[in-house]
Amino acid sequence: MSALGEPCAGPGTWNQTEPEPAAFHQLSLCFLKAAGAWVPPLYLWVLGPFYLLYIHRHGRGYLRMSPLFKAKMVLGFALILLCIFNVVVPLWRIQQGKPQAPNVLIHPTVWLTTMSLAMFLVHVERKKGIQASGVLFGYWLLCCLFPAASTVQQALSGDFQSDPLCHLSTYLCLSLVVAEFVLSCLVDQPPFFRKDPQLANPCPEAGASFPSKAAFWWASRLLWRGYRKSLRPEDLWSLEPENTSEALVSQLEREWTRTRSEARRGTSVLTRRDHKSPVAGELETLLPQGGHPRGPLLKAIWRVFCCSFLLGTLSLVIADAFRFAVPKLLSLFLEFMGDPQLPAWQGSLLAGLLLLSAGLQTLFEQQHMFRLKVLQMRLRAALTGLVYRKVLVLSPGARKSTAVGDVVNLLSVDVQRLSDSVLYLNGLWLPLFWICVCFTYLWQLLGPSALTAIIVFLGLLPLNFFISKKKSHHQEEQMRQKDSRARLTGSILRTMSTIKSHGWEEAFLERVLRIRGQELGALRTSTLLFSASLVSFQVSTFLVALVVFAVHTLVAEENAMDAEKAFVTLTVLSILNKAQAFLPFCIHCVVQARVSFDRLATFLYLEEVDPGSAARSPSRCPPGKSCTTIQDGTFAWSQDSPPCLHRINLTVPQGCLLAVVGPVGAGKSSLLSALLGELSKLEGSVSIQGPVAYVPQEAWVQNTSVVENVCFRQKLDLPWLERVLEACALGPDVDSFPAGLHTQVGEQGMNLSGGQKQRLSLARAVYRKASTYLLDDPLAALDAHVGQHVFTRVIGPHGLLQGTTRILVTHALHVLPLVDQIVVLADGGITEMGSYEELLHRKGALVALLEGAKQPGGGEGGEAETASGTSDAGGGRPEHRPERFIKSPPRRGNVLSEAQKKAPLDDAEWGGQPIQEGSVRYGRSLYVATSCQLRRMESASYSSVCSHVAETFQGSAVVRAFQAQRHFVAQSDALMDANQRVSFPRLVADRWLATNLELLGNGLVFVAAMCAVLSKAHLRAGLVGFSVSAALQVTQTLQWVVRSWTDLENSMVSVERVQDYAQTPKEAPWTLPTCAARPPWPHEGQIEFRNFGLRHWPKLPLAVQGVSFQVHAGEKVGIVGRTGAGKSSLAGGLLRLQEAAEGGIWIDGVPIDQVGLHTLRSRVTIIPQDPVLVPGSLRMNLDLWHEHGDDVLWAALESVQLRAFVASLPGQLQYECVEHGDDLSVGQKQLLCLARALLRKTQILILDEATASVDLGTEVQMQAALGDWFAQCTVLLIAHRLSSVMDCARVLVMDNGQVAESGSPAELLSQKGLFYRLAQESGLI
Repeated sequence: MSALGEPCAGPGTWNQTEPEPAAFHQLSLCFLKAAGAWVPPLYLWVLGPFYLLYIHRHGRGYLRMSPLFKAKMVLGFALILLCIFNVVVPLWRIQQGKPQAPNVLIHPTVWLTTMSLAMFLVHVERKKGIQASGVLFGYWLLCCLFPAASTVQQALSGDFQSDPLCHLSTYLCLSLVVAEFVLSCLVDQPPFFRKDPQLANPCPEAGASFPSKAAFWWASRLLWRGYRKSLRPEDLWSLEPENTSEALVSQLEREWTRTRSEARRGTSVLTRRDHKSPVAGELETLLPQGGHPRGPLLKAIWRVFCCSFLLGTLSLVIADAFRFAVPKLLSLFLEFMGDPQLPAWQGSLLAGLLLLSAGLQTLFEQQHMFRLKVLQMRLRAALTGLVYRKVLVLSPGARKSTAVGDVVNLLSVDVQRLSDSVLYLNGLWLPLFWICVCFTYLWQLLGPSALTAIIVFLGLLPLNFFISKKKSHHQEEQMRQKDSRARLTGSILRTMSTIKSHGWEEAFLERVLRIRGQELGALRTSTLLFSASLVSFQVSTFLVALVVFAVHTLVAEENAMDAEKAFVTLTVLSILNKAQAFLPFCIHCVVQARVSFDRLATFLYLEEVDPGSAARSPSRCPPGKSCTTIQDGTFAWSQDSPPCLHRINLTVPQGCLLAVVGPVGAGKSSLLSALLGELSKLEGSVSIQGPVAYVPQEAWVQNTSVVENVCFRQKLDLPWLERVLEACALGPDVDSFPAGLHTQVGEQGMNLSGGQKQRLSLARAVYRKASTYLLDDPLAALDAHVGQHVFTRVIGPHGLLQGTTRILVTHALHVLPLVDQIVVLADGGITEMGSYEELLHRKGALVALLEGAKQPGGGEGGEAETASGTSDAGGGRPEHRPERFIKSPPRRGNVLSEAQKKAPLDDAEWGGQPIQEGSVRYGRSLYVATSCQLRRMESASYSSVCSHVAETFQGSAVVRAFQAQRHFVAQSDALMDANQRVSFPRLVADRWLATNLELLGNGLVFVAAMCAVLSKAHLRAGLVGFSVSAALQVTQTLQWVVRSWTDLENSMVSVERVQDYAQTPKEAPWTLPTCAARPPWPHEGQIEFRNFGLRHWPKLPLAVQGVSFQVHAGEKVGIVGRTGAGKSSLAGGLLRLQEAAEGGIWIDGVPIDQVGLHTLRSRVTIIPQDPVLVPGSLRMNLDLWHEHGDDVLWAALESVQLRAFVASLPGQLQYECVEHGDDLSVGQKQLLCLARALLRKTQILILDEATASVDLGTEVQMQAALGDWFAQCTVLLIAHRLSSVMDCARVLVMDNGQVAESGSPAELLSQKGLFYRLAQESGLI
């Protein structure tokens, strides 16, 4: 605020041609005065309106009048009074006839209005609950900086006596402004009435002061806590409402639906304009549902997150403005050092400006990083939720083309890469801007010599664009191989028991390694291309410096390369180096993201279940009226597949028990899927009235407790729960579980047997109290007495479900007399329908089934079987897997998600980030201690998300049938929020380290500059330039070293997890150097158990004990017993799936514990309980080692009644099976497993319920085939159907892990012991 007589008032002050040094001094002083008068007001008047609008829309309540607020207002009014005084004094002097310069009156007036605006903002902030203001912090900072510099000069001028009033006013104003600035660094009290709900452990950012927010000091308490002790989930901050999955996914889903509809409408318009146009045809091919696979999703993401991205970009642009101010300030500083006439205060000022510029660059750049990292976190949560919601609506046809491993891969790799790319999008254009600015600087410094730099740089650009194109191709190939590996790994983990039983580990290991080799080949090529691109840019920087200096020295008129030019040029080239290194890196990341984005968009465009396929009404149907109807229904698994059900007409009255029977592949399960609306409806209509419950053929349970599986998100009704468990024969099982009802069942029910899982699935349906029950062979996994109990107490006419509509798919023909109606299916159509007596009288398809079910020596015994399906010993109690309640193996979803993580070998980005992240070792230990813990927690929590998605993918039909989508979405959001709670502190810890280390580095540059100012008389400009430039370079190098080291320590978390998996206990060696068995072994097939005992875990009691018996060569021995008796444990012991705890087993006189596992398992054939097919051709599934010709394979298929079916498939033996074999029925998969066993031709055969999933007529034919193929073999037949063992030479009856009875069937029946009672329960006698 100049007064009359000040040097700035002179007319020659602003004359830049004035040669005298005094003019330069006056110009500097007047410039600082003008800047101090105009910069702060302009800042506040530009930002003030936007800030007012922002706080008006984002109010948080209001603040009480705290002492801090009162102090701000008092100081503010004092400043206003002082400004009024500075306005009044010139006016009074004008009245006294003393002329005043215009600026003397204008400057105080501008400050008066601006101070009034500042006080108004303070008042509004209190009303809106703003505890700390960044806008006012910046305003008070500007008010301190510029006036402080001019005040110092004014004080040093020594003209206080000329105008003491002006001096006192200036000093007082500066003091008040400094006081206001200090108060703006403090934080006010929390709002009195908060508009948003109070969180349990709120993030401290909202209550932090502005400096604390800028430097992330508000996170220090969490870092100290993590340094002192282990962090727990409750130590982490709660998520803000805008960062929760529910809010993020709802926004993205809404925009995704809108943009997809817009794209569909646009395509429809184009198609109508020219439906014959080839362009329209191409569009229809590309747009499966009316939208571009990539465009609508990209537009939706932009609409949701554009504001956050643009705000972060603005911070980066501002940071770059300060970045390029550093070379200019360095040039002025070196000019100062080279001119001994300039005063020392200018050097101090330039050093301070260097510090300020570098510090502001750091703060804005880290704010950019923070905002984009938060955007990454939010985008990942939104995309994960979008994928999960898509999983819930995938059609069966789409699920057949997508494996669970693909979905896990999509989440753990593609979504992660896509969210990571947000940080590098600005790197596609910003380095080009940097390069242009750098070349402009070089032109100003070196003149035309800078053109050589442009020539060198542009000469290398085509090479890098070619490399980027080739890299994209190899990146796509790598992702395809990664998907294949994930799919195969998931299948191996799911079917590990079968793989070990057959000794297939080496074959599958070879397949995995072959795919991994192809993946690594594509990755290696892509990484080499990336390295070549990076090296070319690094070399170009060196070439630019070399050529520019050489050319300038040779062609410049003065041939002078002074210190200013040299070191400023090096500083500019340092920025150019970053730009040139960052550009290919960003291109590489965006290319990866584009591949992942296409894969994600393709998945989101997969076919969905049509909500209109089945009309479901929530109201219950009155008794006697038709509640379930299908009229002229024709259905297919997808829109493009042939129909699987033809002209179905079905009407089921309320309360009716309807049985659906038919041969394997007739369409029984498809009929239930059609009723649920799972199939694509080509013709007709489907309607179901009232709530529906569904029991799938292959039981699906959640990885949670027993009670939560049964209640399935419904209110707990303990009396009803007990009735349901007792009716489903689960009472004794629950009593034996370690934690009772709260026992965890494990992933995919791994802690339960097959029978327990099936009854748990049935209990879930019964507990629902639905109006209609769709039961897909629920008795399949149960033995005779348990199945009879469940049918009588649950399904039958007097069971818990009486009065409800029950549609029962079954192979248990003995229950047909007890049902109300029977539907017989064949080849996808209804052949006949009616009551049992009516169909017997017609002598049609049902009679043919009953005739085919008759067995030699068993009379009508085939009809009396209770269950048909896959079973598991231990169906009633945790007989053969109780150890899993104590220690479970690694979760499959965790293994899959960890297998897809980007380890350093797989991550071409690792170690190559050129972004500044640290300066010295300060705080590294503090940071690493917390960051490593957060990394572990984040990895574990995201594995839970992937596991839940995989679990839902497998049980989506059940979730839709129970209409529980909303509950599962809420659970997915909760798991993702738990991951977000870890991700946010981790990214804040990264910013805390980077910001504070960079600020320390900036302090190092300031110290170097101030030392140069203080020692100006003893230093040359060249040495000073080297010192400051080296400080800048060393700072950046230390930043990279510290950051790389901390990243390496964080990455060790992945190594720790891999080590945990590697240290799990391993089984015996596959092969032994000296084997007791000599080929051909076994040549007879004699088996002897000698006091054999087995336990499943060292601390558990024996599951099998004292078993001693001998099986002669070629003898067929049946093994029966109640559920949990230990039947399958004998088979597991024979294959050494569990090692003997006592005694042993001998085959042809050789103890099996002296034989390698692969030698043993390759000599014994087992047909397991669960039919297992792996991704690959049918031929590979039948003959994994390619030992047989096609004619032998066709003969085996004919023996199991599948020759005609396989011949009808596209490709026949080369037909590709999808994951789980979901394109085949369970019965067809069981028959394929039987054909596979026929081809092995071993001397010993174990059948563990091999015919359980086929109808009884087919079983008769299969038994005959087995008699032909294994006539000379030793056969152990484990069965629940007692009719299956009636033709065995001998039968072992197991009870409580011991052999209770042994003898021929006739002898055991005559003894009237346990076998006799089992036969009575099965209806054989």
